[in-house]
Amino acid sequence: MHLLFDFSDSYNYARLAQANFSTNLFAGRMNYNFTRKLLTSALVQVNSAAKLSLLNIRFRYIYRPNSDIYVIYNQSTGTGLERPSYSLQVKMTYDLTF
Repeated sequence: MHLLFDFSDSYNYARLAQANFSTNLFAGRMNYNFTRKLLTSALVQVNSAAKLSLLNIRFRYIYRPNSDIYVIYNQSTGTGLERPSYSLQVKMTYDLTF
């Protein structure tokens, strides 16, 4: 079993001739390995200036060496040009070693 948390925050303040503004970008990541063959990870990002949030969750199953099955969920929320979106993806890799 392996558990990892990682957090970061980036704050920027800009002064321009037209206007001043600040932006804050927060990111949080979590990785958890149930076993050596079943792994998960999650990433959350929040951008205050763009009023945008992103979520990415990934499950990975290693069913044989160099062969994996991934299930990935992505979600984003926002306003204006950044429309909300959701996606669920499944990916399978298979190693043809001779």
